[in-house]
Amino acid sequence: MATVHLSNPFEALYYGLQNYYATNLGSFSSRVSFTVSDDLAEMVANSKMEKFIIFLEHNGMLYGIGADTGVGVFESKDKLLQRVIPLAKKIVRAKNKTIDVSELLKTAPFTDMTAKDVCLVALGVCINVLTQIQFKSPFTVYFETKTLEDMNLLMSYSIYSYYLTKLGYLNFSFQTDGVNLNEVNNNVFAEISRVKGYLSTDLISSYDKQKYMEDLNLVEGSVVFLYTRGGYSPMKFGKLVKSCKVAIIDKISDKGVYLKTITVSKTVADLYMEYEDLPHKVKQLYPTFSDFIQFNDKVSEVMLTWDVLGINYMMNNNNSGFMEQFFITRLESLYDAQLGYFTEEGSYRFLLLGIPDATIYLLLEYGIEFNEDLYVEQYNSKNMEKLKELAKDSVQSVINRLGYDFRGI
Repeated sequence: MATVHLSNPFEALYYGLQNYYATNLGSFSSRVSFTVSDDLAEMVANSKMEKFIIFLEHNGMLYGIGADTGVGVFESKDKLLQRVIPLAKKIVRAKNKTIDVSELLKTAPFTDMTAKDVCLVALGVCINVLTQIQFKSPFTVYFETKTLEDMNLLMSYSIYSYYLTKLGYLNFSFQTDGVNLNEVNNNVFAEISRVKGYLSTDLISSYDKQKYMEDLNLVEGSVVFLYTRGGYSPMKFGKLVKSCKVAIIDKISDKGVYLKTITVSKTVADLYMEYEDLPHKVKQLYPTFSDFIQFNDKVSEVMLTWDVLGINYMMNNNNSGFMEQFFITRLESLYDAQLGYFTEEGSYRFLLLGIPDATIYLLLEYGIEFNEDLYVEQYNSKNMEKLKELAKDSVQSVINRLGYDFRGI
């Protein structure tokens, strides 16, 4: 029997369900034993999956957590998880690798609005156990639909299932064209914050925030995301994020953090293609591409005091009376970015890059100075030189098309 270490509720839910379905399906070789982090019980208590994790521990599928069973263990949890088994068997038996989300949402137990996320995790785990029994290796299940509203509905509830998929625990692939992935990212980020004990009414000191920045290795010269917050309350869920900019930490003091904020979200090539596609009347408002792109007007400076600035997951909720208006994070995201560029020969192509490399590319294109050595160290970037060449060639291609250097106007 393999032994795994549980350090957060995401892992606890996954492996607890693995033991549950391995036991129910007679695949005892799929069961695992555990070691647990000292603070896991506290993290579970802050988790949206607290009751399911308690149910799994109460029934011997997890142990060593010591979560508070005072919230109650409900028979309905077992019935819900049992109802996933016939659906998983049907998918595996038919080797059906594509699921119509619109039909899935009409199928029990996915008709229960409050249980969609745990049911999706349970379905993925059950399929994993069944495929291990029958095929000795997993296959990927694709969630697709012709109705974007249904996919957005499923994804809006998919916190644990989406995050576990991105971590490689679940073999799912979601059709994401047109899906609001920023909302998905927002939901996952908020849950991780809650699990870590933040987004609460406890006042966080400037000392704690500075110490957390040191732990995250966020220093002067670091490139980060600067988010403007929306509202967030554990009792009434609201969007955590209103907007996001890239920023460079210029100075850290006892008063707060000085930042250079960068208003760049599209490549020069993407903006050039948009400019060329403008209707004639609209294009007349921008006599030149330089007027449209405003190349030299991308950097601003701001100083944010500690009381208005959250650090990564460390921030208060909007019921505390001390909600920060902003927060900064490392350059991290659950999905990649697609950027348009021109090749040296002038062909318009697309790059699919992780967020750190995508940010490098934008900074390089717009000639924004940053500490390259620190960037490579903090984000383990191995593509700096290649991205420099791509950015240089793409910008030069736009200059060649225009017949003038738009950067100097």
